[in-house]
Amino acid sequence: MHGSRRRFFTLWTLTIILGLAFELLQLYEFNAAFGRGMNLTANSFASAFFIMTGFHGAHVLGGLILLSIILYRATRGQFSPQNHVGVAAVTLYWHFVDVVWIFLFGILYLGVTLFR
Repeated sequence: MHGSRRRFFTLWTLTIILGLAFELLQLYEFNAAFGRGMNLTANSFASAFFIMTGFHGAHVLGGLILLSIILYRATRGQFSPQNHVGVAAVTLYWHFVDVVWIFLFGILYLGVTLFR
């Protein structure tokens, strides 16, 4: 929006890398949980945990695909300070997914720790 292409590419790439790291950590956590015998039918917490984090992970994956498409299009010069609706839309989606994670983290991780 401000015409700073270098900053855009740096931060956009970093966002994709951090999103991929998040997905890998979620996969690691799922594998560890399954290894401890936790699954969708173990109890109500396990069901809620896998459904909520699974849907969130799917939305993060969708966001990563959108972020990658925007990055590709940006390398082709398809955005400018006057034409950046696609960038703005994907940014709003990504931040919505971020906010959802804050609530999920509070409920599933902090809440369980506090009320254990």
